[in-house]
Amino acid sequence: MSVKTFFTRHWFMYTMCLVIILAYIAPGVGSKGGLIYPEITVKYGAVSTIFFFSGVSLQTSDIHAAMSQTSLHVFIQGTTFLVYPVFMKILCILLTTIGDFNKSLLKGLQVVSCMPPPVSSAVILTKACGGNNAAAIFNSVVGSFLGLFLTPLSLRLWLGISASIPVTSTIVQLALTVLVPLTIGHLIRRTGYHRVLMPPGSPLGTLGQWMLLLIIYSTFCDMFRSAELEAVLPRVASAVLIVLFMQCTLLYVTWWISHRWLVGWFSRGDTLAIMFCSTHKSLTLGLPILRILVSEVSALGELALPLLVHHPLQMVLGGSLTPRLAAWAQHQIKRVLTSEV
Repeated sequence: MSVKTFFTRHWFMYTMCLVIILAYIAPGVGSKGGLIYPEITVKYGAVSTIFFFSGVSLQTSDIHAAMSQTSLHVFIQGTTFLVYPVFMKILCILLTTIGDFNKSLLKGLQVVSCMPPPVSSAVILTKACGGNNAAAIFNSVVGSFLGLFLTPLSLRLWLGISASIPVTSTIVQLALTVLVPLTIGHLIRRTGYHRVLMPPGSPLGTLGQWMLLLIIYSTFCDMFRSAELEAVLPRVASAVLIVLFMQCTLLYVTWWISHRWLVGWFSRGDTLAIMFCSTHKSLTLGLPILRILVSEVSALGELALPLLVHHPLQMVLGGSLTPRLAAWAQHQIKRVLTSEV
C-alpha cells in the first residue's frame, strides 16, 4: 500500500491529531470569544451544515424506515438515560472502595452519565462509518428533547440535585441548528437539486467530517485555555483514564449486545448508530447545568472536568475507530450483494 493510499484512507485520524496540536499551540484562536468566534461559527454554522447535508443525503424511505424501528429507539434511549447512569453509579461505588478519589470528581462523572446525546458528533460519526444515519439523526434529536425533562429527573434521582434547564431557549436552538437545516436539506433532495449540489465524487461529501474537525478543534481550544482545567491538572490523568475506560467499555458492550446477543434484531448499520448515540454525551446542555450547580458545589473544576474530558475523548475515540468500523459495515454490504448475485 502506497503512502498516498494509506493517508487517503486514514486522513481523518491524522487531520484530527493535527487540529488538536494546533489547538494546543494557539488555544485563543478557537476558544470562546476567539478569532473564529466558535460560539457562532461552530455552535450554529458547523452543526447546521452537518444536518443540512444529512438532510440532502437522506432518502424519504430511509426516514420512514428509521422512524418505524421502535426497538432500536428504545435500545438507544434506554441505554442513554438508564443503563449509562446505572453503569456509572456502579463504577463510582467501586472507585470509592478501592481508592481515595475526589468526591466532586465522582459526582461530575455521574453528572456526565445523566446528559442527553449530542446532536452532531454521533450523527457525523455514524455517517462516516456507513451506519444508519437516519436512525442516528432521529435518536439524537429525540434524545436532546427528552433530555430537557429526563436529565433533571435523573440528576435528582442519582445525586439528589435539583436543576432546571431553559426549555424554551434550548428548543429554539435545536430548531435553528438541527430541524430547520435538516428540513431544508431534505426538501432540496425531494426536488432533485441535490444532484447539482452534491454530484457523485463531489468534495462536499466530506464536508460534514470537516465540520466535525472544526468542532473538535474548538472543543480542545476551550479545554486547553480553561482556567478550571489548569487548577485541577493533577486530576486530569485520572479523569482521562476513567472516561476512556468508560467509553471503551460501553462501546464494546453496546456493540456486543446489539450485534452478538440480539442476533437478527439489528443490522451492522443499526449497531453503529447504537454505539455512538448511546455512548456520546452533550456538552451543550451539560455546561449550563454545571453553571447551575456551581452555587452548591465548591469544587467546580473537579465537577466540570469529566464533561470537558468526555466531550473531546468521545470524538477522538470515535474518529480513530471510524476506518475500522467503516470496513466492518462495508463487509456486510459486500456479503449481502454477493448472496444476491
